[in-house]
Amino acid sequence: MSTRDEGSAESADERYLVSRLKAGEAAALEELVARYHRPLVLHASRLLDDLDVAQDIAQEVFIRLWQGRRGLRPETVRAYVYRLAHNLAVDELRKRSVRARPLPIHRETPAPPATPADVVAEKDLDEVVTRAIARLPPRRREVFVLSYFHQLSYQEIGSVMRISPETVKIHMAHALADLRASLGPIWQQLRGRE
Repeated sequence: MSTRDEGSAESADERYLVSRLKAGEAAALEELVARYHRPLVLHASRLLDDLDVAQDIAQEVFIRLWQGRRGLRPETVRAYVYRLAHNLAVDELRKRSVRARPLPIHRETPAPPATPADVVAEKDLDEVVTRAIARLPPRRREVFVLSYFHQLSYQEIGSVMRISPETVKIHMAHALADLRASLGPIWQQLRGRE
């Protein structure tokens, strides 16, 4: 079966699930939870670096999906749940930034960036890469994570983040350049693992 045929079958399956969900069939929601809960938790936890809050966000996504089921369009469920998770995570980040804002009389100095020697000294390559991804600016990080870890297309990412696919492409190019620069010699090792 070609990739195109698989995409058509997956799309037809999602349309059928959405039609069942719109009819109030709880089993359809359970199937969507089984399909998307773990990926949404992973996505939100990468954005927030907080597994507990990420699990809460995934739960809230499915509550909202159930509550808004009558207005769903069958072809949009995947992008819709990722967009909900994205919006909830962004709201959480905004709340955190407000809570973390120092008083005007107290200014914190930013931590110095890791030196190349620090990066090379890290034992676990995956941990080094995870840290590099976490240091990406939030929009670039989200584009990178949605593309590489969740295999969303640029079109789907654009729908989730409410930006054009061309803007997604630009963010991805910048994210890859940032990772190449921050990982330095480790980048070649990563390329060798593909």
